[in-house]
Amino acid sequence: MTVGPLIASERRTSASPIWIRLRDAFSGRPPLGPLDVTLERRTGATWTPFAYPHQVSPAGDLAFVNLGRSANPAAVGSFDVRVTVVAPNLIAEAPNGDPFATTTVTAWEPDAPVVPAQPDVLEFFPAPGYSYPAGVPLLGGRVVESNGAPAPRARVFSSTTVLGVPRTEEVRTDADGRFRLPLRWAAGATDVEAALAGRTAANTISVPADLSTTQLLTLT
Repeated sequence: MTVGPLIASERRTSASPIWIRLRDAFSGRPPLGPLDVTLERRTGATWTPFAYPHQVSPAGDLAFVNLGRSANPAAVGSFDVRVTVVAPNLIAEAPNGDPFATTTVTAWEPDAPVVPAQPDVLEFFPAPGYSYPAGVPLLGGRVVESNGAPAPRARVFSSTTVLGVPRTEEVRTDADGRFRLPLRWAAGATDVEAALAGRTAANTISVPADLSTTQLLTLT
């Protein structure tokens, strides 16, 4: 993703080798800030904080302009980086389930940037404190392990079909296993499910009658 003009009169391109699209799973828009962005670089088996400026576009595209640009890229080679983004009342999740995005940066010459063809996506799912619009029906509850311990970062979801179109609402649990699930398209008997690391749970509720209850989902 090229994000800048040529520098001075030299043939130097400002670009980012990292392109991450930040998306609020409920609204479909970029997450509301303030965002706390952390960049780390792999050093052996450990990850070390790596201070480097970032940019976030109005569309929610996160970039680290000129990261890896070098006059001698062969000497720099490639290195692994990890990007963590924290947004208020949201829980980040990459496609592989990690709470961060990991990628390899290859050093590049000033006139030959390595630019991603497509963005990586970091999805942000509502935590219990998420500010939903007025009028959205919500179901509150908690997900726990079989021993009663809280299950953080569990996926809680409900699927239905509206006019032939599948619709799924989903959130993530907080550190105490708590959640608030929007049910915009549900009516009558509705299945609410939870999943974490191969373990699952499910309750059938009635909408809107059971929205005032607190559901307990126990993973097995």
